[in-house]
Amino acid sequence: MSKARLPTPGEDVGNWGEILNDFLLVALNNDGTLKAEDTILAKANNSDVVHNSGVETVSGVKTFLSTPIVPSPSAPMHAVNKTYTDAALATKANTDDLADVATSGSFLDLKDVPAGQDTSLNVLTTGTQTISGAKNFTGGLEISGQAAVATNDARLSNTRTPTDNTVTAVKVVDGAVTKLKLSAAVQATLDKADSALQSEQVTSVAGKTGAVTLNKGDVGLGDIDNTADSAKPVSIATQTALDLKANTTSLSEVATTGSYSNLLDKPNIPAAGTTTGTYAAGDDGRISGALQKSVVTAKGDLLVATGSGAVTHLGVGSDGQVLLADSSQVQGVKWSSPSSNSAITRSINSVTGTTSAGAEAHTDYVYILTGNYALTLPTAVGNTNRYTIKNRNSANVSLIFSGAENADGAGVTLGPNETVELISDGVNWIIL
Repeated sequence: MSKARLPTPGEDVGNWGEILNDFLLVALNNDGTLKAEDTILAKANNSDVVHNSGVETVSGVKTFLSTPIVPSPSAPMHAVNKTYTDAALATKANTDDLADVATSGSFLDLKDVPAGQDTSLNVLTTGTQTISGAKNFTGGLEISGQAAVATNDARLSNTRTPTDNTVTAVKVVDGAVTKLKLSAAVQATLDKADSALQSEQVTSVAGKTGAVTLNKGDVGLGDIDNTADSAKPVSIATQTALDLKANTTSLSEVATTGSYSNLLDKPNIPAAGTTTGTYAAGDDGRISGALQKSVVTAKGDLLVATGSGAVTHLGVGSDGQVLLADSSQVQGVKWSSPSSNSAITRSINSVTGTTSAGAEAHTDYVYILTGNYALTLPTAVGNTNRYTIKNRNSANVSLIFSGAENADGAGVTLGPNETVELISDGVNWIIL
């Protein structure tokens, strides 16, 4: 065997695995020579391992991941293999043989019947036998295919309680049900009925016997006629009460030609007001959504909407002011001094740094960008000015808008010497 070693970097191409295996399978001294065999065995603790041959005692539980193979046993306590077990079981009775004996055979059919057994003491499935003594059956018992019943079974005549209408005349033998067989309560009831029939017998009805047919005269109703409901008379007291009431004709006349005052016992209609017994009207706070007059406090005050279904108070402005729409206000309008009729002012500005454009009303703003400086425009909402921006810079310059505003739906970038003119439509910027 060649001397075991580690692979050399840059060399041993294609042989690294084999060289490493040789190195790992041996034990080496410090100088690289192989150690002696007895030295290796001492390191393995030979007495604590199971060897391939020899008699050894293994203690503790050992779990095999695959089925171990053992030879056929030759002494007690030896492990057995499948071949030995199959051969031993082949000489034993199988379950089919046992089933035949249990269902159709007898004790004598079994092989190796124990000596001295008296088969006459056993109950057989066939033949005639006499069985003595009490026998308790936990399962059902049948006689000639019919289920046997116990002495206390409700199906027997002496214990069965019939339900209503189940005992008919044809089910009772003549004379079988006597008074003595009835309960004491039923007997007492029958005794009372017999006594009443004997002491208070009915001999005739209205002087008639036999199949009796009665008429109204027989029962004292001879003066009553079959009068229609519409023709039946009423008592004098009832008629007097009805005469005091208004008839439908009178009510019709009041409704078409008379007045409310013509009605007797007319209801008392309450008046409008805020006290108990009056009905709500106008701006009464009891009416849901009613607007109170107390909301306005001075001459010239207005009621304005702050949103859908919401109304609030706006105080009158100062003398000379006018009411202007202003969406930035909570109420959507404001009092403001009217704009002057003076000419538009022009403001020319040279931008030399970061600048915000002005927003003075009626001003024509001109901004000249001398460098790459940021110019921020005011909001376009309510703006009435005109803005002219000139880029005198050699680089592109982008304008900065307020919030999400833009110009014609986009941003604005000016190239060198380019000019843009902007005005507001009241909401956003437009390029001229």
